[in-house]
Amino acid sequence: IMLIAVVIDIRLSSWLKTQADLIYSQASTLAVEVITNMRTVKQLSMENEVLQQYSNMIDQVLMLVL
Repeated sequence: IMLIAVVIDIRLSSWLKTQADLIYSQASTLAVEVITNMRTVKQLSMENEVLQQYSNMIDQVLMLVL
């Protein structure tokens, strides 16, 4: 039974890391796009929307960990 629990724990940890890495990658892509197009974001007054998107992505990672 202990071996089964260890295997499940390893697989779950691996899956969580993969999910977190995917979300971090998406958040990084969003940040790069915003920095690259900062003038456009500012002209369209989208700062709050972009910040909310980024915050939601980081919150998703926190929810995975907790």
